[in-house]
Amino acid sequence: MRYIFKTDAQFLENEKCYKEVKKTILGEESEDVADADSDADSDDEDDEEFDEDDEEKMEIKDETETNLVNLRRTIYLTIMSSVDFEEAGHKLLKIKLEAGHEMELCIMLLER
Repeated sequence: MRYIFKTDAQFLENEKCYKEVKKTILGEESEDVADADSDADSDDEDDEEFDEDDEEKMEIKDETETNLVNLRRTIYLTIMSSVDFEEAGHKLLKIKLEAGHEMELCIMLLER
């Protein structure tokens, strides 16, 4: 599929229509273009101040829980590949658990 972009001779008129439709759908109050531009300029300044001040404080948190999924997979494979409960116990003791993941081992043992 190819997309061909052509210039729109009625761009400004179409933009006005789009803004009107957007206001009716989203329920935004009407604003003057000058007010919107001044708000956008002040927002940009605020963003720059925020970026400079809080770059050091920003911490990225991984909420996908990939570590937990990998731990569960390791525990499952360890249990299933063991011949008996003693071997499974010894192998599970060798797994290094992060703080707070001990309960996950208990849950996996009860499930299997």
